[in-house]
Amino acid sequence: MVRALHIILLFVCCVTLSQCGVDKDALCGACKMIVDEVQYAIKKEDPRKMIEVGSYRLDSQGKMPGAKKIKYAGSESHVTELLEKVCDNSNDYAVSTEDNGKKSYIRLNARDGESISISNAAIGADTTESLKNACHKIVGEYEDDIIDAFLAKTIDVKKELCEEITDYCTSAGRRSEL
Repeated sequence: MVRALHIILLFVCCVTLSQCGVDKDALCGACKMIVDEVQYAIKKEDPRKMIEVGSYRLDSQGKMPGAKKIKYAGSESHVTELLEKVCDNSNDYAVSTEDNGKKSYIRLNARDGESISISNAAIGADTTESLKNACHKIVGEYEDDIIDAFLAKTIDVKKELCEEITDYCTSAGRRSEL
């Protein structure tokens, strides 16, 4: 009986440590990509666009007394919509390997006149697929946390999500799952 429990525990640990085939560098890169892409999309949204939130009950005159208008950019609805398609942006990234072997993901396509610096970059279907899988994993597991961080107008969303909440971009988090 004890031996069976050890085998089950070993199996669970192996599955947990493998991150379902997604490596730690890809998870960190995907987390940073999610934050960058969502922040950029919020910044690009028309600041005058408004949506109605609150109660959708109609009164006797056909009006919604409990509804109020808020800015769409950065709203819960907006961030939720962005998260539905953010992983498609992984096609715009490549992996860059530093001399010490550490991988990071860099954007290949400049946006609106931004300059980009590309060095030691590798582009390939496996890189894109790895980043996309990591992105889907993060969005699937942490969607509510991501939305909450953007709604709270956190000063450093990337640090909060990628280091504190998910622990994917910390040296301690990397060691514990290798």
